Amino acid sequence: EHKIPLSIPTETKRKQRNNKYANMKTIDQWDVNEVAVWLHCIGLGNHTDSFLENTVDGGMLLELNMDDLRDELGLSRLQAKKLLRTLKFTKNVTDSPSGEEEEEEEEDIETLTEKVDTLTEENEGLRATVEELEAAQTEIRDRLGELEGEEGLNERLEEMSEE
Repeated sequence: EHKIPLSIPTETKRKQRNNKYANMKTIDQWDVNEVAVWLHCIGLGNHTDSFLENTVDGGMLLELNMDDLRDELGLSRLQAKKLLRTLKFTKNVTDSPSGEEEEEEEEDIETLTEKVDTLTEENEGLRATVEELEAAQTEIRDRLGELEGEEGLNERLEEMSEE
């Protein structure tokens, strides 16, 4: 019997995962110095002066586009791409899910758990049916073997009576 291990996070595990970065500020809460530290962390520390001079805080950072980064802040095209890609990732990490998103996640987990339970029950029913069919097949084979033995005996009797 093969069982598929399921890994559905418990309420505690889910809250721990969601609260992993709970003490971290969201990007829009960063001040200019925190933006400068982040720039150093992603390897663009040589551009902190232009960000500080232009008072780019977290809220402003989120509004910057490729042209702003290149024309106003002096980044190359590749550096700007790197910053925008890393900013998107950092935003995903630091943004905690809203209550509505958590409720949807819980509903999804409940729905999936119900589906797994239903499929498990169906699978057990199908296994029972397979076992019944296999038993019936064995009975039929046995009976056919008996009948073939009887036919062989009948043929022998007919041959003997002809002689």
